[in-house]
Amino acid sequence: MGDKSVMGAAPPRVWGRQPTGDPHARTVAVLAPGYGLERVSYMIPSARRRYVKLSRLPWHRLERRGSFWAETVPVVGPRVDLVHTFNQIALNRPFGVTVEMELPRYLGAPARWQRQLGLRLLRSDHCRGIWPLSEAARAYLLRRFAAAGLPELAHKVTVFRGAVTPPPPGADRAGYAESGPLRLLFVGGDGLRKGLGPALAAAERLRAGGVEATVTVVGAATAETYLVPGERFPTAPVEALLARPWVTHHRQLPNAAVRALMGAHDLFLFPTMDESLGWVPAEAAMSGTPTIATDIFALPELVVDGATGWTLPVDKDVDGRWRHIGQPHPRDAWQAAQEALTDGLVAILAGARREEIAARGRQARAHITALYGMDVAGAALDELYERAIVRT
Repeated sequence: MGDKSVMGAAPPRVWGRQPTGDPHARTVAVLAPGYGLERVSYMIPSARRRYVKLSRLPWHRLERRGSFWAETVPVVGPRVDLVHTFNQIALNRPFGVTVEMELPRYLGAPARWQRQLGLRLLRSDHCRGIWPLSEAARAYLLRRFAAAGLPELAHKVTVFRGAVTPPPPGADRAGYAESGPLRLLFVGGDGLRKGLGPALAAAERLRAGGVEATVTVVGAATAETYLVPGERFPTAPVEALLARPWVTHHRQLPNAAVRALMGAHDLFLFPTMDESLGWVPAEAAMSGTPTIATDIFALPELVVDGATGWTLPVDKDVDGRWRHIGQPHPRDAWQAAQEALTDGLVAILAGARREEIAARGRQARAHITALYGMDVAGAALDELYERAIVRT
């Protein structure tokens, strides 16, 4: 989700859009427009709902540590049929919540009473639906609800992926190149976690082996990641590669410009080490651009190895995340993983044929359209809202 800061995307202005054709249209409130919420609510058109923005009491500003009051929200404003939140629990209104991964999502070390209150609100009739963004997130939640002694929450959990728009006018793919340099694209604000180093190192090795390739980067080198806490990694090697003549580097671009780049490149590189979902490879697929991604968490749902792209194996835990997150002294494991990702990228890129790239790109677009197409998302969201609002 952090890729939005790289792209400079802004949510569309649709507040108060009056639906047509259904006098019983639902009024749904949102609290925090942006940060992904537009993709799973007010961006998706329907004659059966309209959206309004409600306010929250700013109690979270008094919080000295953690994020309990940032994520457990007292709502003020007119009555609505439902509040749709993103990772947040509405304290005093009926709500449905879209979830990236964790719920309750309290950062730091929440007090026991805070976690218990969050879980009690999820059990209550106020919570009308828990909507993870992927099957991986659903499994993650169900394991934790069961461990907390609340397996009955499973009946509220339904995967709802949201929507990914087609490329904007003038940004769609004109076709697939049959010759010339292999055009590679990387997008990611957190360069260290997202795999900028392996992506550039693989391209350099590819070129040294006689394969002509260029790389466009949207993002920057970073020295730290929560995956390896307390460690700093030198950025000079990555910055030196960013200065190569075969690299075009943009620190930041608006979303429309990134979408245009997707349609103008052959492959999207996403060797990330941790991800709650991966909107960017989904957008790349909508442009018919296949992705090479790690096989962590939900990414194998978006990038089907051997069909719509390629996946790189990572040493994972039962949740599908990198096994060494939170373990002591993971620096050596991190370095080994970065080297393995570089080797894997080189092997795939060196062997990828033009006709194979084109075939996987077409399949990628079909696959993501079936998962995230506007019509599919709109019908699914209408059904979720009806189930959430019509309750006895």
